[in-house]
Amino acid sequence: MQINTKVTNKILMVLAVLIIVATVVSFFFLNEAQRIVVLIGAALGIINLLGLGYFFNKNAGRRIR
Repeated sequence: MQINTKVTNKILMVLAVLIIVATVVSFFFLNEAQRIVVLIGAALGIINLLGLGYFFNKNAGRRIR
């Protein structure tokens, strides 16, 4: 089974943009402490998506036996 890296990267990019937009929109409705928690969660989510993209691209050329 081959991983389609172009589609995977586009999906991960859309998810990253969605996280960023949701974070920015939620800032208008939160106090300072809640903003910090949301910002940390968004940063961890973006780091997680970047890690997924890295490993998908790294393992795209390998064949599963």
